[in-house]
Amino acid sequence: MGTLKEWSRAVAQNNAARVLALCLGLGLAVWGQHGIHSPVRPGGSLFLFVVGVTLAVLAAVPMLGTVLAKPDPQVKVEPPEPSPPTRPGSRRERAIVAASVAAALGLAVAAFQLSGNNRFTFLGVVLWGASVLLFIGAFWERPEGAPDEVHPKPSRLAGWLPRWTGAPALAALTLLGAVALAAFFRFYRLDTVPFDMTSDHVEKLLDIRRVVGGQFDVFFANNGGREPMEFYLAAGLIKVFGLDLEFLTLKVTMALAGLLLLPVTYLLILELWGSRTLAVLSACFLAVSHWAISISRVGLRFTFAPLLAALTLLFLIRGLRSLRTNDFLLAGLFLGLGMYGYQAFRVMPLAVGVCVALRLGAACWRRQRAEAMRLLGNSGLMAVLALLVYAPMAKFWQQFPDDYWNRFLTRATETEAEAGNRLLTFLGNLKGLALMFNWKGDVIWLYNVPDSPALDYVMGALFVVGFLLVILWGLARRDLTSAYVVATFVILLLPSALALTFPRENPSISRGGAALPLAFGFVAVPAYLLMERLRDLPWKRLAAAAAGLGLAGLLAAAAFANYQWYFTDYAEQYQRSVPNHRDIAATMQAFADQGGSIDRAYIRSWPYWLDHRAVALNLGDPDWNNNLLEAEQVREVASEGGPRLFVLHPDDSETLGWLTSHFPEGTAELHEFPYGHPFVTFVLPEEIAPVAAPEPDASFPAGGG
Repeated sequence: MGTLKEWSRAVAQNNAARVLALCLGLGLAVWGQHGIHSPVRPGGSLFLFVVGVTLAVLAAVPMLGTVLAKPDPQVKVEPPEPSPPTRPGSRRERAIVAASVAAALGLAVAAFQLSGNNRFTFLGVVLWGASVLLFIGAFWERPEGAPDEVHPKPSRLAGWLPRWTGAPALAALTLLGAVALAAFFRFYRLDTVPFDMTSDHVEKLLDIRRVVGGQFDVFFANNGGREPMEFYLAAGLIKVFGLDLEFLTLKVTMALAGLLLLPVTYLLILELWGSRTLAVLSACFLAVSHWAISISRVGLRFTFAPLLAALTLLFLIRGLRSLRTNDFLLAGLFLGLGMYGYQAFRVMPLAVGVCVALRLGAACWRRQRAEAMRLLGNSGLMAVLALLVYAPMAKFWQQFPDDYWNRFLTRATETEAEAGNRLLTFLGNLKGLALMFNWKGDVIWLYNVPDSPALDYVMGALFVVGFLLVILWGLARRDLTSAYVVATFVILLLPSALALTFPRENPSISRGGAALPLAFGFVAVPAYLLMERLRDLPWKRLAAAAAGLGLAGLLAAAAFANYQWYFTDYAEQYQRSVPNHRDIAATMQAFADQGGSIDRAYIRSWPYWLDHRAVALNLGDPDWNNNLLEAEQVREVASEGGPRLFVLHPDDSETLGWLTSHFPEGTAELHEFPYGHPFVTFVLPEEIAPVAAPEPDASFPAGGG
């Protein structure tokens, strides 16, 4: 132990040795992580990884002061004084504020009542929006001629854009490049990857159809219960841009949300640690991460959790530092809106409460009574505004609590199945979450290659090092920023850990997705630290070039690994797993183009095979319902006139045998594909009378599901 301490002290006193040790440690960690990601997992990979992480952390800890030591305005800078009241007297202003608040609360109550029976109404939405705007307007601070120093640079969103134009050209160009790279990964081959829709997608498209048709639900209770934001945004794209009601529209909607997550993550990391370079690196890694790519492209509402969590946390951290009311109001706005995005966001109020408690504890510890009182006041405003935004959803919760909590109850309680020892299951789920990032990940094929870690081998190694460094820095310096980040990160993973009834569903990159922006802050910390320390070496130009090449190499390796993972591994396994409704619809369309008709194309039902509604949506006709459930239906349709097409499961030999024996003029064909899912078509080209046969009950299958 003494030798290790002596070595650490010697390294800490030599900058070049620290940089070399950090490079070596990160290299070993990435090398070991690469082996862990391989199917064979060589025996020495874990050893290399542990040695690399240990070496990197020991070398990096002495350097952290110049990277994560951003001044804490909440303890070292006096909070900005409120703008002085105008001369007519503050009593009038207070009366206006009181009247505005009373009106906002009254309008919110009216909107709450008008949102009953799970419906948005025109008047209810108008009153709801008015209540939110009135409340914000009542407390929004409007500085008049205040000096720029009143608002510290890191806590000023309005000032970010003009100052961004004056940032170093390389950082600005890198951020633009990250956005372009993210757009490529989120829209390239979007029509074909993922290839086909599942029943979940069908339910969502039918919900969107109802919205377009004028049915405005607050909460979509079917299919386990879903928040409405995705459906209204997709309906807006259909109305405004003329998109079709199809799988691609779902994917475009969520890919746009995934692209927006990039600049929001940049702003969040910039606010947390005050470094544009660190924020840009986080955005670059996020741009190419298969975790972010897969949940953005699958067409489900997963991406709203990290997007709205990042926006809430961005303004919350600004508010905790500056104690400005405006930041708390914006945090409350996004806290309320997040409840309309994705269920995993429901733990965000807990994260907000913990961060406020940490800040309040720090103020009380330092006996900063004025700051503590202002913090409590602004936090109260944030909570009230969040409740105003939440009002229509609160009405649904009041009227239909079982529907609102259905998804949570089926996973965390014994509503659907018996659960074992809950404490042991929860602890096991926490262990699974800890290993999710670089050892063993989600098993759900819908958005992940089963068991694949959430991060590739480059980011997986960087994440572990960065996470440990942030924890160590927080403990060593009692750093509130580190406490905010770590506490929030852990809380945002809880929706995955609470799968107590079905622990196989943990870890989940969708339910734990709200933590995604913070995860990429951890990923970027060691890379940024290495780059900054290389710049401090005596050979500045050579060191800067080495830093740039090293980071470019890491990003290139990560981009290639994630491209291969998503567009090859994931795309192929998804196509092998999902029913090929799209191929069946294309076959039916070809039949129609050759003189037949979609109305004369039929599917013979088979257990656990197709969702005929997905075929209908792929045909562009959601009302198509030629799904033959009973044997009698097949007999009746086959006896009608005109060309007819039957689609059969390849194992349905009885139906095929009956058709071929009664209609020998028909044509049977087996359709096979490289990814599996064959099906059989039987075509009757024209009106043909069936050949005489025994009684139907004796020769025809009695059912097929």
